[in-house]
Amino acid sequence: MAARRKPKTVRAAVDAMDELETLRAIARALSDDIDSPDTRPTARAEASRQLRDTLDKMRVLAPPAVKKDHLDDLTARRARRRRSAA
Repeated sequence: MAARRKPKTVRAAVDAMDELETLRAIARALSDDIDSPDTRPTARAEASRQLRDTLDKMRVLAPPAVKKDHLDDLTARRARRRRSAA
């Protein structure tokens, strides 16, 4: 795996991220603000609203859930069979 170089500026860091990584970083920063005891209640409420909006955007960009197919069922049955035989 190639090592990632640390960007020298904030702008370079943002440009290097894909959209989902950017939203994840925003969500982490907002959650830190919400958890901070120094955050005023009005700012905490605004951060909570922004966090909710960010999480909604992340859900839209998230890859769809993989549905199980017939081969997954066969694999699970074989694993159960092997466990019971052991």
